[in-house]
Amino acid sequence: QTVAEGNNSSLMGAYLYHDPVALEAFIRSGSACNENGDKTMGGRGKEHANMAASQSVGTMRSTFYGKYPAKRGGHNNKDVLNGYFDDLVQYVAMGFNKEKGVDNITKEDGGIFIWSDRTLKMLEKTKMNGYSMEGKKLVLVSYLFEIYYDLLISPTNNVSKSAGLERFIGVFTN
Repeated sequence: QTVAEGNNSSLMGAYLYHDPVALEAFIRSGSACNENGDKTMGGRGKEHANMAASQSVGTMRSTFYGKYPAKRGGHNNKDVLNGYFDDLVQYVAMGFNKEKGVDNITKEDGGIFIWSDRTLKMLEKTKMNGYSMEGKKLVLVSYLFEIYYDLLISPTNNVSKSAGLERFIGVFTN
């Protein structure tokens, strides 16, 4: 399902971008998740749209926005673009709604994940602006699926150069 369908824009988790015009393939994975549930796939999609319409130096260095600028406001260097951001479709790869319950994801006994002592200790040590253990687990699971789907995208089509796990390797803190 697309992020635009139904209430999917309010989901957190992992998402994919598909180019239905130029490549007819998935081109990028990403994730959206935070402690209080307001970093959603729909919100992340709006952030991507704004960045694609920007001509800032940082945006111009991005492979994603360089190859898929917005039709209005984005760059017009036809030598580097594959298509336009406006034509991309954002899909839900793995989604959850914190308000509807995430116990099966985060519980340590009887959930869908086995949370090893080593992982729990690493999460305890990870500083993420006061996130609870549940919040850290949800972010980690979102990254897990982002990386999983990233591995399924052909390297020739993948326009993301992000390693994932940014909050755990210290790139982002909130």
